[in-house]
Amino acid sequence: MPENDNPGEREEVRKEIRDALRSLRKEAERVGKDLQTVVDSTQKFLETKTPVVSSTIEDSLEKASEAFKRAMNTVDQQTRPQQVRILENYKVFLETQLTRVEKRLSDISKK
Repeated sequence: MPENDNPGEREEVRKEIRDALRSLRKEAERVGKDLQTVVDSTQKFLETKTPVVSSTIEDSLEKASEAFKRAMNTVDQQTRPQQVRILENYKVFLETQLTRVEKRLSDISKK
């Protein structure tokens, strides 16, 4: 500001700056509260959904393990040539599943 400015004008500019800063502070507080609300709701969502997903995965793995045990018991009851054929086919099936898991992991890692 030039030094020969009117003191009244300087005071008016100062007042406008104070008002602008006050508005900016209020807006920053509002944004902060909005962000906290988003964080809180996200945290609540994760707290409720993560255990459900984990439980579902654990249940699925347990069922798969039980199915594997039953399948192996059934294989044990077959003749040796039949066991070899069944286990070779099962191995191909598992390799296909492993390939799918590896591809999915690769796709997820790229994101």
